[in-house]
Amino acid sequence: MITTPTVLVLGAGASAAYGFNTGWELLQQARAFTVDTVAGYIQPISKTVAPALHDALLNTGELSIDAMLESETRPEVVKAGKALMARFLLRSEAHALQRNHAFPREWYRVLFGALSAPTEKEALAQPFTVVTFNYDRSLERCLAQAWRVKYHHDRPVDPDALSAKFIHVHGQLGALLETGGAGTQLPYGGGEDGITDADVLEASQGIKVIHEANTDDPKFVAARKALTLAGQQGRVVFLGFAFAQRNFERLQLSEHMPNNGSTVYVSAFGFSENGMRLRIQKLFESVKAGLVVGNPRLDAADFLHEYPQALV
Repeated sequence: MITTPTVLVLGAGASAAYGFNTGWELLQQARAFTVDTVAGYIQPISKTVAPALHDALLNTGELSIDAMLESETRPEVVKAGKALMARFLLRSEAHALQRNHAFPREWYRVLFGALSAPTEKEALAQPFTVVTFNYDRSLERCLAQAWRVKYHHDRPVDPDALSAKFIHVHGQLGALLETGGAGTQLPYGGGEDGITDADVLEASQGIKVIHEANTDDPKFVAARKALTLAGQQGRVVFLGFAFAQRNFERLQLSEHMPNNGSTVYVSAFGFSENGMRLRIQKLFESVKAGLVVGNPRLDAADFLHEYPQALV
């Protein structure tokens, strides 16, 4: 069981192990689309926006769809871009569902093992919070189903208690049936009829691009509250995080991690040695907590095996 206050901060790389593309990968795929293909993806948004979105995808100098939409000044293009991402992500959810989240480099079950508890009540009472910058719901669904099988078989775990463990600071693809929450519930990967245009519209409305998610947003306030608790001799674990400066600054980590025994664990998978020093270590200069940065060759699963103290 986890007894130390723990916050997991997840970026796109954390879901990549389960078939979810990063913003850069989505951009590369979308650039291969024709205008007609873009129009099909953004239904039920007006197809008349497709040429403008297609042009933006082809000619942007940004490195991801998210970054492109952040700098976009045309509301109709932002709305269409969200629909495009929503369909991409719902398809990835459907693919993960078909695979039962069984992928070679998975780490969700490592977390599930760390959260092992005799009863559902004890499992959900553990002091852990997941602050995620991702729109997909893969981790919460995985935990919901795993705990259902372990404790009840025929009924879900407490949806409100499970939902309270997750803070999607940039929104999410609707509320999960397994976890409830405010808003229209959207089946994981679409419903029995597959991914419908109505699903895409609902999912796109839950997505926030960076300029829409301000520092005073209730989700960021809740995230910082969790970080404050972890800062009191607890720990924060970054997995799959790209360390975009604006996202990092909104967490205000230096204000919530005093030097009193708290520790920050950072997975640096994919960074170069020089990039790790320049970006990650520079960002954490003002954070007083202890800092453990993993080898850039360690993905999330290997990182958690290399540093089991991050979860135990």
